[in-house]
Amino acid sequence: MYSKGKVMWTRHSPNDPTEWFGYGSYKKTTNVLEEKLEYGSETMMKILDTVKMFKFELQLEENNFSQISLDENGNRTLSENYI
Repeated sequence: MYSKGKVMWTRHSPNDPTEWFGYGSYKKTTNVLEEKLEYGSETMMKILDTVKMFKFELQLEENNFSQISLDENGNRTLSENYI
């Protein structure tokens, strides 16, 4: 969920008992989304010890979009696609 510069998200996978959630701030340009998480689940806090900013390329279309994870060098690493 994105609202007024803040982000909150969670992910549930029936096959993974790990808790995944995070809260922080974000900024968006036409094709880029950057998230800076401040707090999260125990698993997420371990990741936040090394990764401070999450950067995504956005591909927005009328009925679908892709959120593509970028590494520190701008290389695409993973894509989440939504219809």
